[in-house]
Amino acid sequence: LDMSEDFVIPNFPKSDAAVQFIDDSLADNFIFASLTKEERRLLIDAMKADSVPAGTIIIQQGEVGDYFYVVEDGNISFAVD
Repeated sequence: LDMSEDFVIPNFPKSDAAVQFIDDSLADNFIFASLTKEERRLLIDAMKADSVPAGTIIIQQGEVGDYFYVVEDGNISFAVD
C-alpha cells in the first residue's frame, strides 16, 4: 500500500443501502472493531463491487488472501483440510 503524500484513497460510489449493508457486515468483525466510524466509512468507500459466476473458486487453502469479501447475494462454501 502506497502511503506517500500522493496516495489517493480509492472511492467507488455506492447507494446508501449498500453502505449500510457493508457497515452492518463489518460491525461485529474483530478485524474492524478498532476503527472509528469515519475510518470504517473510508474503508467502505474504497471497497469495489464484484460478482462471480456460481462455482467460481475465489481463494484456495494455502494461498495468501488479499481481498475481503462481503457476500450480498448468493452462497459461499468453505472447505478446510
